[in-house]
Amino acid sequence: HGSTSDDGFKGRVEESQSDLEDRLNEACSAFELRSVAFGLLWISVDQGAMLRLTHGRDASEAMLAIVERTLQHALHPNEVLGRWGTNEFLVLCYQPNGESLEAHAQHIAGLARTSDFRWWGDRVSLTVSIGAVAVSEGDTAPALLKRAQTALRSSQYLGGNRASYLNATRPAAGKPVATRHRNTSPIVADPISTIPVGLEPGANGALYDGGEPCSQL
Repeated sequence: HGSTSDDGFKGRVEESQSDLEDRLNEACSAFELRSVAFGLLWISVDQGAMLRLTHGRDASEAMLAIVERTLQHALHPNEVLGRWGTNEFLVLCYQPNGESLEAHAQHIAGLARTSDFRWWGDRVSLTVSIGAVAVSEGDTAPALLKRAQTALRSSQYLGGNRASYLNATRPAAGKPVATRHRNTSPIVADPISTIPVGLEPGANGALYDGGEPCSQL
């Protein structure tokens, strides 16, 4: 199963995707039985697919190991980090509300930009896209993952290097809901708050695998 670090990291790293799924299911059960709130961050390395294509699997795995180590520095106590799929990670967070979850996601995205990766003399600047969601009444692990993936795709569609928070509130047809957006007063918009990190949309050439884009602020 997972392990804690001996070099100052405060969170937990799961060694397999199945172990991470177990932790997520346990968190959903704890929320249902004892109202223990938590959130989920789905993190994708924007350059991951292209790096694997141009430099090969070994370079991609070396890069992901560096990103994982960088992400560990951002973990809070009791948080869980694990690999998810080929170029992605999940973080199980215990933040008290959506606003603090957004801020945590923004911090992680900024920290990931400091990752220094070099491969045979080539320096690759790294950024991440993040989808952030908070557990809501009636959520199951699949439902939470689906929302997190929707938020992630939103970040990727806008060029990557950003964190997007998807509110669980689902507006009735034709009735948008009020959503907080960082550094602005409440406005009326679709329930996604997107936070760019340092670059303008599209500047890092992040890949997007298709589908309908999400509504953005």
